[in-house]
Amino acid sequence: MLKDQLIEMSWANTNRKWYESKGYIFTKNRDKFYIQAKDLTLMSNKRVIVICDYCNEETTKTFSDYTVSKKSIITKDACANCKVKKSTDSIKETYGVDHQSQLDWVITKIKNSEKLTYEEVYKTFEDRNCKLLSTKYHNAKDELEYVCLKHPKEIQKTSLDGFKTKKYNCYECMLEGNLIRIKRSYTEELSKRNLIVNDIFRKEDSIYLSVSCEKHYNEKPKIVSVSNVSSQIYICTKCASEGISKKRRHDLNYVADKFIEKGYTLLNLEDYENNLTPLNYICLKHNTLGEQTTNFANINNSVTCAKCKYDSISRENHYLWKGGISPLHNYMRDKISEWKRDSLKKYNYECAITSSKKDLVVHHIYNYSDILNETLNELKLKARNNISLYSDKELEDIEKLLIHKHYEYGLGIPLNSSIHELFHIYYGKRNNTYEQLEEFKNKYINGEFRDVV
Repeated sequence: MLKDQLIEMSWANTNRKWYESKGYIFTKNRDKFYIQAKDLTLMSNKRVIVICDYCNEETTKTFSDYTVSKKSIITKDACANCKVKKSTDSIKETYGVDHQSQLDWVITKIKNSEKLTYEEVYKTFEDRNCKLLSTKYHNAKDELEYVCLKHPKEIQKTSLDGFKTKKYNCYECMLEGNLIRIKRSYTEELSKRNLIVNDIFRKEDSIYLSVSCEKHYNEKPKIVSVSNVSSQIYICTKCASEGISKKRRHDLNYVADKFIEKGYTLLNLEDYENNLTPLNYICLKHNTLGEQTTNFANINNSVTCAKCKYDSISRENHYLWKGGISPLHNYMRDKISEWKRDSLKKYNYECAITSSKKDLVVHHIYNYSDILNETLNELKLKARNNISLYSDKELEDIEKLLIHKHYEYGLGIPLNSSIHELFHIYYGKRNNTYEQLEEFKNKYINGEFRDVV
């Protein structure tokens, strides 16, 4: 008998439908909640307390084992000590006798059976891919030791009669056989949902399936517990997204109006099926970018045009904007981040002098201020007190040419920030050269700056 008890669970997409059908109120995923043990999913691996119907002692078993036991001829629950009593009841209910040995056909078989030789017994085990370890054989009821050659780590014990009636050579063989049976069953069931079972495996007390979707076969297989398979509406993540998107399909006029609101011309409205359908458009404000692609989910939630997105976080739209009072050289330093990343990557994100990966900055071989001055001269622009005195077009031109010149002069060299500061203390911040850096490196390695650092 299942004891009245509460089981702690966590809300998830895989169990929400089941437990809501049992009257439990969903809060949010990962929230803890308690349920009556009887409300667990039928194949749940949660352990529950069961009261033995023979001796009234408490025992534990998985809820899935409990539900399976209720399908047998004798529905009573038995602990480990009372299993023999339940077996006796089952034999009595099925055959009308207390023990199998009382059956006529068993008695006849025993009378007609001849005693086997040791060699014959040995071959019986050998034919089942097992090796008999016992060196003596008396009768079919004697305990014998053997090993399964497929799983030879543990010595098995049984009688010859017991061995003959065994379906599997050992416990591991039984587990493998169960996995094959379960895989065959779920392969048939999931094929109706256009799903493919790639593999099945056991981890601790649970059994898992590796499942692929026929429609999205290139996607990474989904690992799902067999106890959750039936309760999941979608196993494939892509199918789940498509299913949800299909439910949220909008009217075509509504979709077109949303693009117009953003200042975009939609080119393939007829292709729209759901929120994830690729949609091509042209931004009227930045039509030089040509045709761009997005989906309706993005149109609804964010700016999608690359240039519009840049504008939305630049200058007065940036949360750190203070009215354009920053000097140009500070503002433009933020625009060479890609050049800095490439420089760090070239040196494996290590200081070129100490090989440290901590607190790195990128040192310009050709001074940053000189590159910026050259950029302004080529564009025939004068240095101004703050960036608010430049137009958007001028700032855009400065940024493009400045980045181009950085790559033209070559990548920078990563240095630890304190070492970088020490270099400029000794060599200044103007007209620096690669030769200076090499000289500084040799002096640093030789310990000339030991008292300073």
